[in-house]
Amino acid sequence: MELIDYSIVIIVLVFTLATGLFVSKNVNSMKEFSVGDRNYSSTALLATLVASYVGAGFTFGLTSKTFEYGILYVLGLFGFSLQQLLVGIYIAPRMESYRESLSVGDIIYKFYGSTGRKITGICSIMTCAGMLGAQVSATGYVFQVFLGVEKSIGIIVGCGIVMIYSITGGMRAGVATDIFQFILLIILLPLTAIMGVFYIGGIDVVSTELYKDLITNGIDNIHIVSTIILFLVMLVGETLIPPAVQRLLITKKVKQTVRGTILSAIISIPFFFMIGCSGIIARIINPDLNPNISLPFLMEVVMPIGLRGMAVSAIIAVIMSSADAYLNAGAVAAVQDVIKPFSKRSIPKHKELILARIATLVIGAISIIFALSMENVLEVLLYSYNFWAPIILVPLIAGIFGYWISITGFIISGLVGFLAVMACQIFVDTSMAFLGAIINLCCFVVFYKIKTSD
Repeated sequence: MELIDYSIVIIVLVFTLATGLFVSKNVNSMKEFSVGDRNYSSTALLATLVASYVGAGFTFGLTSKTFEYGILYVLGLFGFSLQQLLVGIYIAPRMESYRESLSVGDIIYKFYGSTGRKITGICSIMTCAGMLGAQVSATGYVFQVFLGVEKSIGIIVGCGIVMIYSITGGMRAGVATDIFQFILLIILLPLTAIMGVFYIGGIDVVSTELYKDLITNGIDNIHIVSTIILFLVMLVGETLIPPAVQRLLITKKVKQTVRGTILSAIISIPFFFMIGCSGIIARIINPDLNPNISLPFLMEVVMPIGLRGMAVSAIIAVIMSSADAYLNAGAVAAVQDVIKPFSKRSIPKHKELILARIATLVIGAISIIFALSMENVLEVLLYSYNFWAPIILVPLIAGIFGYWISITGFIISGLVGFLAVMACQIFVDTSMAFLGAIINLCCFVVFYKIKTSD
């Protein structure tokens, strides 16, 4: 990169930090730290949802997989688009009853009491910590590839910036920076794919490669089965995870929540396809490339001076926007759903905010350590799903629709679902979060029948 590109990256990083700190000045309560002022528009919700879910897994991880296995892999990610659409249609309209909630644990508490809240809090922390670690790890790759900085230093710098504004401003800082980061990613990442198409000789070259992938890689190597599995994992894996639930609670009115969520689902479809094509284009340019750096490589090769700096800034924005979402959600869960329920004494309001900021610092530090040992970020994300869908997803959705079981049934259903998915992870070496969710659902139905027959 040239000096102007480095300058642009530094300016964007400084602006992001300054924006986060500026809006943090009046964050004085746990509520403001967790869900802001609950006065965001559907446009702001759209921006923060997209900026939050388009993280390292859906960029670095996706281009890595399409580089190796072809464009068919993108179809698996459309499972996420479908679940986002279903949430917008069926779940978001029902969130009015939970407007005072700050976390998933607050919602679960209405059905399963303090024990349910504690279990949910622990699962929230585990899920957010794993996903945060994936984002932080990807930051290291970006700094390493573009700036020539050691991965470990890149991880510390990137995560450090996120930690600073997340500690001070929580959700309010997260949404403010997400809006800026959304503008960058929604323009620059598709532009990278478009520039790549021109670089390799036009749309015909890409079309030929895509056809070859669908015919050769898709059928002969039987990647269709793995794509279906990925689709199912994406369908349930990130459904109503802690950051997503928090964002369903930040708008002025429920109809804005519905609109923003549905729009984010629609946008994800062409966005995922273009990111997937970036992996294919990188493979056409350099078939011997390390797949994990295919997206940074493509930006380096096809983007001109100036735009290259903007593109790098966009990919950093992608990572930071997801990282701050998981960091804030994990910290809120730690205080609201773990520390407070386990505490024998009532915690004063002002100390809740202090604890949330300390939790942000601790979780961020742990994620840095975790990130130093990672390779493929998408695989880390898939593993993190094991702590959510097989345990929490079914009772959460059922409760929102007015169905719940005994606390004993809640514990047993979650335990059986988790053990099933871990068995798949150990013996099949495949993330089967959707299978754990199905098993949890079966157990839930049995316990519900027992409850209603009494």
